[in-house]
Amino acid sequence: MNFQPAVSVGNVGQLATDLLLENLDPRPCKIGQLFHTALEPVVGNSGNGNLMTACELFHHAAQKILILQFHSPVTRKNLSHFVEFLVSWIHQCGFKDVMCLSSSLASLRNDIQLNQTTMRYLAGTGLNPSKLQQIHALGWTELEAGVLQDEGNNGVSVGVSVRIPGGGIARDFFVACNSAQIPILTLVFFASDGDNTPESMTLLDNANQLCQFIPPSSNGEVRFKIPSSWGYFNGGTKPAGIF
Repeated sequence: MNFQPAVSVGNVGQLATDLLLENLDPRPCKIGQLFHTALEPVVGNSGNGNLMTACELFHHAAQKILILQFHSPVTRKNLSHFVEFLVSWIHQCGFKDVMCLSSSLASLRNDIQLNQTTMRYLAGTGLNPSKLQQIHALGWTELEAGVLQDEGNNGVSVGVSVRIPGGGIARDFFVACNSAQIPILTLVFFASDGDNTPESMTLLDNANQLCQFIPPSSNGEVRFKIPSSWGYFNGGTKPAGIF
């Protein structure tokens, strides 16, 4: 399986991927980095003393999962080129399926979405029927289609399509995987900017209910260990020398 987040509103998918990396046993091995001109360049400390770059690859041999973790967004003007590159790479690697975790602007929910759960899913046409049955058994809600407006035609409706506002590459990546007949499941969480650690836990918990990445404890509950990097959201402590 290929598992990855989309850099999206509130960074929910990235935080959920942090949680997965922290809680898989044994811890996934970092096997490489992904470079592309569409990725905003970034380098820094991962929080545990290791070097962090824009996109890193981790492998969990026991569960046969390759995890991509993004630390920077894709530039808008190169988004389509990056999605094409990513889908081509996934196709060449021959992954059995793909899971993408994303988020969408909670402020743009419609009336129905306001009164329902805060997570939606998008299932590709090639997804295994047994996995679809599991999804239905879990009671998840499929992401509703939205009406597309043609800005050059006085706002006249020109069709119906799935929209993920604030979702980064999530929609284009889903469409491209579907077109390439790559089985994909995208989970979308409605969120806003700010501290979305609780939302990321809920999102990963939902993904875990389907895929059983992390086994439950003796009492049947899944308790997540918090990544050390989460302690640096607001920066480190103030150096004493400045006073």
